[in-house]
Amino acid sequence: MKIIQISDLHLHESENSLMDMGPCLPPFSTEQSFQKVREKICKNNEDCVVIISGDIAQEPSKKAYQRIAKLLHELPFPCYCLAGNHDKPSYLKTYFNSKNLHNTDHLDLDKWRVIFLDTSKSGHPDGHLTEEQLKNLKSLLKTKQHVLIAMHHHPIPINSKWMDDIRLQEANSFLQIVNQHQQIKAVIFGHIHQEFDEIHNGTRYLGNVSTCIQFIPNKEDMIFSNQTPGYREINLLPNGTIKTSIQLTEE
Repeated sequence: MKIIQISDLHLHESENSLMDMGPCLPPFSTEQSFQKVREKICKNNEDCVVIISGDIAQEPSKKAYQRIAKLLHELPFPCYCLAGNHDKPSYLKTYFNSKNLHNTDHLDLDKWRVIFLDTSKSGHPDGHLTEEQLKNLKSLLKTKQHVLIAMHHHPIPINSKWMDDIRLQEANSFLQIVNQHQQIKAVIFGHIHQEFDEIHNGTRYLGNVSTCIQFIPNKEDMIFSNQTPGYREINLLPNGTIKTSIQLTEE
């Protein structure tokens, strides 16, 4: 089964809005960059599931999510959406529950179970999981299927101090659960706007590029990269192995 993970869209209420990049860079159209990613996904894939791992909207207004929902309906694939620190989860539940837009806690794909964790917390840039969410995770892991976990915030350090300061705060509790379940083959996340691929205690941790701007890895502070927008392609094989790669709009 093929999964396309897109992340950190940062789309606005108006398609003509630009993201302020500060004094060093010109304003940036997240709309145009997303459309380039969408076109490449549609051109290169016939049958897949799309996971959108957070920061879908830049400003969490009703009009923004209503407009973005229409945009995502243009993708001819089922889309499973997670909230990021820029999102408002209640709006995802309202506007992203339709024929091909979903906001749920898991998805079963034959030999695989994909578990979705909402790590967002209103007013917080870092990630959080409640005791109830951790309890539900344990329940969803009572399966003989291979497991892929999708979330927004990264649960392990990526060696960028400014970004690691706003990673998942309940990481120890989460990782303790992961380390006790060998059927968890990978954890995928967004938030970091860069490629990341490491194995810890037998589980693969995969960070994704953004559909808009990227950050340079291994930096103390936020520094923008000139890398183009993209997405992650993930092939879930019946034997529990994963083949994955980052696809950029311009290579």
